[in-house]
Amino acid sequence: YQAYDHYDQVKRGEVPLEGGWRVYSSGPGIAVRLIMHCFLGLQLENDALVMDPCIPLELDGLTAMVNLGGWNMEVIYQTGKTGRGPVMVELNGVALEFERQTNRYRLAGVRIPMATWNHHLQESHNRLVVSLE
Repeated sequence: YQAYDHYDQVKRGEVPLEGGWRVYSSGPGIAVRLIMHCFLGLQLENDALVMDPCIPLELDGLTAMVNLGGWNMEVIYQTGKTGRGPVMVELNGVALEFERQTNRYRLAGVRIPMATWNHHLQESHNRLVVSLE
């Protein structure tokens, strides 16, 4: 009901959208969240990019073309032995420093400060290589 009541705000661009869809309880919104956040492990926060992918080993070399915060990005996953837990993240050939999150069951995802992230973005083409444990 809230989405219906405030749809005029969506049309005016006053409601942030994710992948073209607002993440409500709609099918497309759920699909975007599952693919972007749970599978590819990409989540933009105010102060950081959080990365915590879960990629099957059979998909080593998976390449995804995504838009992160208005930047077109080619994301390449190297699954390693587990397909989880980034051990290295490179943006445009530069290894980025990150902060490891916590997870008591497996090697956790990472947080990359937005200042670090923004410093290495390029206007034309951005390539993110994520090496997993």
